[in-house]
Amino acid sequence: MQVVVLKSNIKTSEEVCRLAPIFDLHPRIINWSVDYEDIDHVLRVEIDSGLSGKKLRKLLKNYGVEVGKL
Repeated sequence: MQVVVLKSNIKTSEEVCRLAPIFDLHPRIINWSVDYEDIDHVLRVEIDSGLSGKKLRKLLKNYGVEVGKL
């Protein structure tokens, strides 16, 4: 298991709800959370070894989520 912590553009609880099915149904994502009240809108994702951080960032970009390193 790997924990990926990223700065994101997820700013509201509505955006979190829109993304929840994507994260919840992905077989390689174990757990995730977003602190949309933090200035960096921190996205924390626990992934298994079948999904790299690079692939995760590409997946997020496909869904309109911009991320960067903290």
